[in-house]
Amino acid sequence: MTDDLDSISEEERSLFRPFTRESLAAIEARIADEKAKQAELERKRAEGENGFGRKKKKKEIRYDDEDEDEGPQPDSTLEQGVPIPVRMQGSFPPELASTPLEDIDSYYRNQTTFVVVSKGKDIFRFSAHKALYVLDPFNPIRRVAIYILVHPLFSFFIITTILVNCILMIMPGTPRVESTE
Repeated sequence: MTDDLDSISEEERSLFRPFTRESLAAIEARIADEKAKQAELERKRAEGENGFGRKKKKKEIRYDDEDEDEGPQPDSTLEQGVPIPVRMQGSFPPELASTPLEDIDSYYRNQTTFVVVSKGKDIFRFSAHKALYVLDPFNPIRRVAIYILVHPLFSFFIITTILVNCILMIMPGTPRVESTE
């Protein structure tokens, strides 16, 4: 039984891997493979419909409001803005807090995203594409901006700024002198 717990915790520990250039290259390779498979499937469908001796299939009528529940769905316990699940909190290495990690949700395996887990254990998901068409995910400016964004005091600063703004807006201003022209 302890072997099962050790293997699970080891598996979960390997779940939290730093996001590196190699990680990004692996994601891009998976996306390219998926696109190649999709193109091959489309090519086979086109040959099958137009090939000799085959009848064209009737097209199904599809409505826009149909639910598309097919395929994988993101894990609701690993979505943006929620704390990492309690089962994973014990295996999360504290030295990886506020650093970019490979996405921990398998749904995003073939999407160019990475996550940052804050010191408060909240999940933040970011795109690995260039920000402002210039800053790649490994740029020091972008890393500092992400560190500031996931810091616990940042939310406090934003809320305080909003409240001060609301108070200043309701305060009476200087009296206006109306002219009677």
